[in-house]
Amino acid sequence: MSQLRLSFVTLALGLFGLAGSSLASNLTSSNAADVVASTSGTAGSVYISWESTLTGVVNDNISFSGSSSCGNGSTGCLASILNDGMFSVTGSAGVIGSSITTSTAYPLAISMLNTPSLTGLELELSGIMSVTLTLSDGSTVTTGSTNYASPTFVTFDSPLQITTATISSGTTGALYDLSWGTANPADLPTQPGSGGSGSSATPEAASFLLMGGGLLLMSLWLKRQQFSF
Repeated sequence: MSQLRLSFVTLALGLFGLAGSSLASNLTSSNAADVVASTSGTAGSVYISWESTLTGVVNDNISFSGSSSCGNGSTGCLASILNDGMFSVTGSAGVIGSSITTSTAYPLAISMLNTPSLTGLELELSGIMSVTLTLSDGSTVTTGSTNYASPTFVTFDSPLQITTATISSGTTGALYDLSWGTANPADLPTQPGSGGSGSSATPEAASFLLMGGGLLLMSLWLKRQQFSF
């Protein structure tokens, strides 16, 4: 393959990656003892990639019910999941269709199933909001305020059980979906004091763009040098 063709292929891969790009970050707990992996993006591939980091069954297809008791910060809103367990949801601003809404006045707090295997979590969100997870040792991790302009998959893989998720909104937002499972320890980030290498990073779309742009410039320069002789 010629240098020019290789440059265009690499550049195209970068542009293709941006079309379904995702953001990945490692969140350090408030006591600096643990690191939680987090990704977000609108493409279905974000959810599929998160599923691949879990062991065993993924519990999804959550359905929200009790719309009459979910408004104005009511504590009576419950959500049932595939295995008939119950998540307690408080602080909801209401229910619209199949989503639970949240607002500045009513942060949404979700108490998880009390099971040590709940170390992987996916939330489908929209709005300007931050997500704070409470772990089984009492520490917390937070995403910080993020603008999810359209329904976005936000995922977490934790070394410890996730006990609560609190969603705080700068504007009215919505929770469309919740899935959970058990994070594979091999796919977790390097933990403080572990001395391990942790999971390997996947090249982002921006890396392909930089490589493609550099190769393209180099091939054009070399071609120009050939014509100059």
